This record gives sequence, structure tokens and C-alpha cells, in this order.
Amino acid sequence: MDKKTLTVSPANRKPSIMVSVQWLMLCLQNIFQARGLAPEQAKQVADVLVQADMRGIYSHGSSRITIYSDRLKRGLVNPNPKIVVSQTAPGTLLVDGDNGMGAVVGHHTVQALLPRVAETGIAAATVQRSNHFGIAAVYAEALVNEGCFALVCSNAPPTMAAYGTNEAVFGTNPIALGMPMGNQKPLVTDMATSVVARGKIIRAVHEGTEIPKDWALNAHGEPTTNPTDALNGVILPFAGPKGSAIALFVDLLAGVLSGANYAKQTPDLYRNLSDPSDIGHFMLAIDISRFQSWDSFYSRINDCLGMITEGTPLSDTNEIKLPGQIEMENKMKALSDGIALPTDVIQALEQACQDTGVSFTAPHTSSE
Repeated sequence: MDKKTLTVSPANRKPSIMVSVQWLMLCLQNIFQARGLAPEQAKQVADVLVQADMRGIYSHGSSRITIYSDRLKRGLVNPNPKIVVSQTAPGTLLVDGDNGMGAVVGHHTVQALLPRVAETGIAAATVQRSNHFGIAAVYAEALVNEGCFALVCSNAPPTMAAYGTNEAVFGTNPIALGMPMGNQKPLVTDMATSVVARGKIIRAVHEGTEIPKDWALNAHGEPTTNPTDALNGVILPFAGPKGSAIALFVDLLAGVLSGANYAKQTPDLYRNLSDPSDIGHFMLAIDISRFQSWDSFYSRINDCLGMITEGTPLSDTNEIKLPGQIEMENKMKALSDGIALPTDVIQALEQACQDTGVSFTAPHTSSE
């Protein structure tokens, strides 16, 4: 097994470059097609990465291009999976992703769920033999846009300590929840069960910045502000035992129940360049209209959320935000103004184009 110790050194923080959503989509699509993905599947993977960047979640965006491209090149990911969906009951699906790109498997699972939830009112799917699928919010939002409450979660390679230990047992094990809101943007929240997503620590390494002391422990089990030491140690669960408990249940649903790898079984995305990941996912969709009329539901949810947004801010400069609202505002702004990508990510995209024989057209925009 080819395992490598992460020894990257912080570089000086570099300015960002504004790029258009269209430019970034095309660049990523071309790279993934050159790595063997069909055009539609290349678009799905590119879209998930761009959606993360648009929301300001750069840790899960196009900064992942190097590792995604490398794992495809090494044959650790199947560019043309034959995804198999087995229906064990009217509202339950078992999905075998055939080691496809996580975004491809994730989108396929959403599309398989929708007719089932339309028929039964409630449907769930477990997914095995998948890969890193980006931000869970993308799949939750797709279900919400069809009138469903959505729960989407995924396990991940062990980088987070279980509460009370300094040993990596769980991944950051993200979970996304979503609810429709009528004519308004959907209510979707997406969070890691760790204090912070590991990708943000990776970004801190590239940007040469320190991290807060409560994010991670170094290899000796000591709190650290050095992101490189944090990557060689463990991330901490949010809210101590509460985050650790939720991470456990994500692994039980996405890993144990699905038949995928779980906890310490799961190979590291970056360090293990020999074995397929066999990441597991879990998705649940509930048709809201089976419980209330839409008029009643929208009236009640707007009343409930108003009790939050109409509250008194802690200061004159604060605006009370709903979960996921900042990310949605970032997305709308990115559509009109573009995305601020760090220069090292632009360089990674250029290198990926060079490695795959794709023509790289530099973005014609100014630096921040």
C-alpha cells in the first residue's frame, strides 16, 4: 500500500483572480473529459466543484482538481461506471457506484430516488463503492427543488478523533439538510461533523496562514495552530461528544448500512494512492405534500423562520442569517461578478490541463 506522509510547507498567501463561472465550468469539464469521463458526467463533476466555489466553500471546489485528476490517471476511480440500483422495497434503494466519480454517483442516486419518493412519499438510498462527492448541499438542494425534505450524508477517510481520544477514527462525515420554501431560495444547510472541514486546513497550508487552536491536534495529541501539523495529526469533532456522536451515526448510515468502507477502513484520499476509496453515502427524501398542503406548510415555515430573522441582532452591524443563507448569497453574487480563485488553484488548473493535453486559456480578469 502506497502511503505517503504529508509534508507540504506553507507558502506565502497569494492574491485571488476573478474568473467567470462559465470559464471555470468549461476548464474543469475539458479536464475530466480528457481523463475519460463522458461529456455529461464531466459536466456533473465540474458543476459540483464550481457550486462549492460559488458558495465560497473553496476547500471543496476546484482546489480538488489535482487529486481528482491524479486518482483518475492512476485508475483508482472508474471514469465510466456501470451504476447499479437495486430496489429492495417501494421506498428503499441500494446503489452500487462501481467506483465512479462521487458526483456522478451522487447525481445518479438523486435521479433514482425521485420517482420512488413520488410513489411512496418517503424514500431512502444507501450508496457503496463511490468516491468523494464534493459538498452534500448540491444533492440535498436537488431533492428540495422537487418538493422534498432532504437528508444527505457521506462518510470520509479517518481524519477526525472520536471524542476523548487523539486517534483518527472518523472522517469529517458531512451532513446536509434541506427544506423547500416556496418562491424563496431553498433552506439548505451543509456541515462537517468536525470543527472544520479538512479542506479548509489544506487551504491554510497553501495560503500560509495559521489555524485556530481548537481545530486540531498534532501527531503528539497537542493543540496546534500549524496547518501542516494539523494534517499530520487529527481534526476535532464540533461540540465535543455531540459532534463525535453525529459523526458515528453518519458512518453507520453511509458506511456500515450501505456496505461501503467505514471508519478506519476507509483509505486516505491523498495519502493512499493504491486503493479505491469505497466511500459510502446515504440519502433520505420526504415528500412534504404527503403531510400538509403546500399553502399550510409555506405559511407555517415562513412564520417559524420569521421568529428567527425578526429577532433582535446582538449588535447594530449584525444581520440575522438563516442556515445556508450566506452560501446562497455568495452563489448569486458569483453568477454576476465571478469567482475569486486563489492563484495556486489557477496554477493547479493550468497544470491539470497540461497533464491531460487540454488547451488552457488564461482568464482575462484582474487580480484582487
